[in-house]
Amino acid sequence: MNLNIKSPKSEENLIEVQNVTKRFKNTIAVDNLSLQIHKGEFVALLGPNGAGKTTLIEMLEGIQRPDSGSISILGSTWKKMKPFSDPK
Repeated sequence: MNLNIKSPKSEENLIEVQNVTKRFKNTIAVDNLSLQIHKGEFVALLGPNGAGKTTLIEMLEGIQRPDSGSISILGSTWKKMKPFSDPK
């Protein structure tokens, strides 16, 4: 049996995270993270407790602000988007 399955992945970035760092006092929750998620990709965040998974999701949602780096969702830069809530 020959299956030709084409990947739905495209070069269009839905989410782009570049050099993002987030600290809480002396704890680095996310350290210089860069990633791209393309249209059609399925992504899972795996890691132990305290690895920064929730912090990353909260930054993507606009709940937390990154200390440095940039986040772009659907071509809109995070800094230009209105955050859901601002804990500061």
